[in-house]
Amino acid sequence: MNDRYEVLETLYRSATSRTYLVRHKSLDEKRIIKVIESRGLYEAKVLKDLRHPGIPILYDIIEDEDTTTLVEEYIQGQSLSEYILCHTITPDKIIKIAIEVCEILSYLHSLKPYPLLHLDLKPEHMICCGDSIRLIDYDIAKYLNGREDTFSERATVKYAAPEQLAGLPVDTRTDLYSLGIVLQELADHSSEEIPGRLKKTIKWAIKEDPDERPPSAKAWQEAFKDLQLRKEKSIGEGALYKTIAVLGNKRSVGTTHIALSLTVHLNRSGQEAYYVDYSEGKVTEGLMHNSPVLRSDGNIIYHHYFRSRKINGPGIDICDEHREGIEVWDVGTDADLAVDADRIIYVIGSRLWQERNIETGLISDPAVSIIINPASGNMGKMLAAMVKKRVLGFPLDSDPFLMTEEKQRLFTHILGEEKGKSWACLLREKLLVYMRRKR
Repeated sequence: MNDRYEVLETLYRSATSRTYLVRHKSLDEKRIIKVIESRGLYEAKVLKDLRHPGIPILYDIIEDEDTTTLVEEYIQGQSLSEYILCHTITPDKIIKIAIEVCEILSYLHSLKPYPLLHLDLKPEHMICCGDSIRLIDYDIAKYLNGREDTFSERATVKYAAPEQLAGLPVDTRTDLYSLGIVLQELADHSSEEIPGRLKKTIKWAIKEDPDERPPSAKAWQEAFKDLQLRKEKSIGEGALYKTIAVLGNKRSVGTTHIALSLTVHLNRSGQEAYYVDYSEGKVTEGLMHNSPVLRSDGNIIYHHYFRSRKINGPGIDICDEHREGIEVWDVGTDADLAVDADRIIYVIGSRLWQERNIETGLISDPAVSIIINPASGNMGKMLAAMVKKRVLGFPLDSDPFLMTEEKQRLFTHILGEEKGKSWACLLREKLLVYMRRKR
């Protein structure tokens, strides 16, 4: 070893292992040498078959009676734990890291004949190399061969999944839990407000029950890619909204009334829009039963400028790109559904006791507009001071299908229209600018 390598620095030393930064004398390349007790042979067996840009290359294995020496690729960069101390962490950066690490995990979890679990995902084992992430340290990785799926090796408690700590069977979703904790830590260090959809996507993986987590690294990666795509579709100061959720902080604060009115406003302004009832009130069924002027054509209900789309289940398929027009979601008080929308209108009652149960983390999101219903100056001033943003009032109104000047001005302001231009016209102009830039 001394003939081939020059030791530059001792990186780590313990009772059972030593790690050195070395230079290959002939090739003049930096590499890592790990001298480990017999356990090191296991990591060597794992690494020798792995070929992925995000995984270090194993160059050589040297064994003697007491130790195993591994010669690995030198990964130049900072560990993620060091990176967060001296760099700005933005939501975009979190999404990019999530996508890259999910790509590595997807590779590991799809290996044949057996998936490989890393089982020690933490910031110290993720190296930031420019714009890419490398995943290191496979000394407790485990092939999921079905013979023994429990985990008895040491793990970092802070990042380990519940089943891992309890000695229960582990699977690919165990790695997703650990990555979820890492991403949550990044979110806590962020210099910007974390959007609700990103929070929900991260929390999806840190459920105690593995069955409630993403089914695979690939599925979770697609969710982050969807967030990235939504971000890229934003043009200038506005966004090409496909979905707008109307959410109430309590029952009976007028979410349905406002959602119906917004749908009418959008259609009157020339933008095709549909009301979708995800609340527990079964509004669409009630409208059809009580309003003879409404007509139905398949899954669509019509009434002048009003359109309603029927749904067959409780979930929202945010990846369905085949549905035309804007959807106005009436989500009742379900904030988990609301965060899947491109824009949220948060409705709060005008009485003081109705300001309880406010989602404080949600209302600070720039994509959330706050409406007091009905308008109340005192409540509006109190909330505006709390969240440091403008709070609007919904006018007293008895007919959601009748568009008044007051409601039109309110929705125009919320949707970011320019004076004298319809929202549909503004969207078309922004889309043309975007297409020119793409060319």
